[in-house]
Amino acid sequence: MVLAIQYNNTVPMKTPIQHILLLAFTLLLTPSVNSQKSLQPGDYKNAAGIRFGGTTGVSFKHKFNPYNAMEIIAGTYPHAVGITGLYERNFLTNVDGLLFYLGAGAHISRAYYSTWSYTYNGDKDQYYYDSRNYHYRAVVGIDAIGGAEYKLNDSPVAFSLDFKPYGEFYSGYKTRWRLDPGLGIKFTF
Repeated sequence: MVLAIQYNNTVPMKTPIQHILLLAFTLLLTPSVNSQKSLQPGDYKNAAGIRFGGTTGVSFKHKFNPYNAMEIIAGTYPHAVGITGLYERNFLTNVDGLLFYLGAGAHISRAYYSTWSYTYNGDKDQYYYDSRNYHYRAVVGIDAIGGAEYKLNDSPVAFSLDFKPYGEFYSGYKTRWRLDPGLGIKFTF
């Protein structure tokens, strides 16, 4: 009796979405050639402020260097209250104080949805609104962000305009995707 073992040395093919995700994470996490550069005069290390938009709340941003930052937003949006954490990759421009950024992160929140009950009246062949029930759920989600930020020269004020789409996963209920444009004002220090 001869025992033969066949070895297949092939690598499984990746789908196009896996390639796109791998490229996106590589670009976000790869340090820039100049990432060890210190912050320039007029730039800032930390900023705190308010974000207005679909998600409205307080925001705190910390720059690790001119190219990498972390932002935390504690806020409310329709039917929920939560906290979002984002990693942002900054892209400097030739305009003093202006930068563009892209990033990704996640959030956790407490959200509610509602259901309605109706009663049927057979005599009139009509349905009548009976009651509305609210259901609260823990929600986790994924976020992306892209935008522009402008810091005024010789002033501790920075303005941002961003677009923060997100997806939420309700425990046992549903998935929801939303667009979330926002306008922010921050005080830098």
